[in-house]
Amino acid sequence: MRITILSIVVLISHFSFAQEEFRGVVVDGISLEPIEFANITDGIKWTQTNTDGRFHFVSGKDSILIEKLGYKKMILHKYNEDTVKLTREVIELSEIIISSTSTLLQNAYKSIPENYPLFPFKEKFFLRSLLKKNGEINKLEDIYGIVERKTLFQTTNIKKPKDNYSVELFNLRKAGVIEKNVDFQLYSFTKLFDNISSFYLSPELFSFKEEAYDNNDYTKVSFASKNEEEYPTSGYLIINNKDYAILEVFVKYASTKNVKRKGKIKYKTTSYEINTFFTKRQGQSKYTIDRSKLTAQVEVNEDTEDVVIYNCTYILNTFENFTEQPIQTKASISNDIFTLTGDYNPAFWANQQSLPLTKEMQIFIDETEKDKKKFISNF
Repeated sequence: MRITILSIVVLISHFSFAQEEFRGVVVDGISLEPIEFANITDGIKWTQTNTDGRFHFVSGKDSILIEKLGYKKMILHKYNEDTVKLTREVIELSEIIISSTSTLLQNAYKSIPENYPLFPFKEKFFLRSLLKKNGEINKLEDIYGIVERKTLFQTTNIKKPKDNYSVELFNLRKAGVIEKNVDFQLYSFTKLFDNISSFYLSPELFSFKEEAYDNNDYTKVSFASKNEEEYPTSGYLIINNKDYAILEVFVKYASTKNVKRKGKIKYKTTSYEINTFFTKRQGQSKYTIDRSKLTAQVEVNEDTEDVVIYNCTYILNTFENFTEQPIQTKASISNDIFTLTGDYNPAFWANQQSLPLTKEMQIFIDETEKDKKKFISNF
């Protein structure tokens, strides 16, 4: 019996010491600008780079794969340099100006029922919400939970119900500056999930152009509003040429008009961007949201010349798509997500690798722990 126990202890110790730790920053090989949302994986686990291009990944293997659509894949070994330079893939075809929607885009829309789940399914997620006020962090919230969707998209035949989502929170970390008069609220789950999965482009409103990647596997369909003065919107979609799946959507809205009023407060959205990626993971028959980023800038004033600028960022990662785990305690899907409450586990947030903190965020968290009169937090 002693020999058996000793063998098990030695085996456990061997595996625990076999873990490799990867840290670094991923940048564009030409501009040297940090690359956000680059995938980091060892074939079993995964993470991604943050806004600074930084990542932290622990693996039982001595090498990891780094990839980002539009760049060539790279294998990083344990003793490589900490700065990883990705090489851009070349676009070989000249631009094609299209007066109405392309056949490729029409096929992508027609293929939505075959490529995406338009039926109830559950998936786990990480969500980061960051609010800045005049350039300084005002609120920071990280959520780990599970969501059930009755359908991923709305089509002409399938409408999104009002209660399309059910959410349970497993772990929550949040901190914010204490303010008496709050002019800005964060999104609800319903508004956030709806916005990142809505991207139909009417050929009556937009003009299009196509560019093919050099491997001919993907096509980039760029679009721009025909009336930029009235509807200043542009962006692109990346489409898989084999199955017509939409792999990435980027939408940008920029305006200095459309001033709205709420009581004494006047405000306007000056910029709004959504970047959503879709993937079909191993063993899946449908594409689901892999990750998404929504950013918005809003100018607010109270009938004075003093303008307050809010910048809000949401980052969503999903995993364990089509999980059978039941939802037990439902969170509100209609309230400001910063008003939600949940358990905080410091060990969990210290060890998770899906939402790496930037240096600025870490400084903010450190400040909240020192001054409880100025900040509110759940830790």
